[in-house]
Amino acid sequence: MASNKEKARIVSGGMGGFLNPPTHPGHRAHVMTDLRRRPENRGSMSLESAAESEWLDPATRAAARKMLRDWVPPPINSPEIADWIHQVLGYFRGMYRNDNAPRGQEWNAGTMHVDPDRDPLLNADAHAGVHLIREYYPDYMPSRADFGGAYWGTRPGHSPNARHSRNASAPTDAEIDAMLASYVETALWSSTDDDGEPLDANYGVDDIADKALASMRKDVKAFAKANAGDIDGEWDRAGNDFWLTRNGHGSGFWDGDWPEPAKTRLTDAAHAYGGSDLYEITGYAGGKLHVS
Repeated sequence: MASNKEKARIVSGGMGGFLNPPTHPGHRAHVMTDLRRRPENRGSMSLESAAESEWLDPATRAAARKMLRDWVPPPINSPEIADWIHQVLGYFRGMYRNDNAPRGQEWNAGTMHVDPDRDPLLNADAHAGVHLIREYYPDYMPSRADFGGAYWGTRPGHSPNARHSRNASAPTDAEIDAMLASYVETALWSSTDDDGEPLDANYGVDDIADKALASMRKDVKAFAKANAGDIDGEWDRAGNDFWLTRNGHGSGFWDGDWPEPAKTRLTDAAHAYGGSDLYEITGYAGGKLHVS
């Protein structure tokens, strides 16, 4: 008997939860639903929601639960987590629990108190940023320095108009390969066959014609070299967003994960490449996939 549960797929890149810790699986992954619809009409949900959803297929729910269960939080004093804490406190600056809200809604964005003059350290237990951080680090106790270093957007002391210097040099072959792998993966799940089925349901990278794969690598390499400073080492994420942005999907460089002005520059650069279709030609060239 066929299951009446909604089929879904876990997708890496682009649409994860930007407030999750940077190594958390939900930071870079989400669950795509409505797979029989065109890509632009599909739904999505977080890994956390998928893990508890009773209407998703059991395999997807189990995979989401495993990803969340297997995550090992980095030490709270590691540089990446320390920076994430500053960003969370900055994002929720001046936002506090509303004890007068209906039960269960005390922390909802639409009901919380906004009070920029309240001392956050003296009211740490009611601070929305502290509340979120404790979901991952229950013993977290903020310091005055934590609130003093809070920011959102451009990191303090970092010029928003300057290219990053750490990764501004030409990307290595390994970095290009990493970006290409993400680019191809995204092309497969976001493209459909003549019946509206996602290509990755029946095809993989080995099914892409050699000439087509070479063309994809050429575009990725040129984009990576021209925009290495703004990509700043995020090769996997850039590959995903390059394909989505150049083809006008509902997410991409512009949707919130990239800081300004890199976000705008990367978006404009991707649009300049124009659209690219990955498609099947059955009964020709061994059924290989091609690009236009």
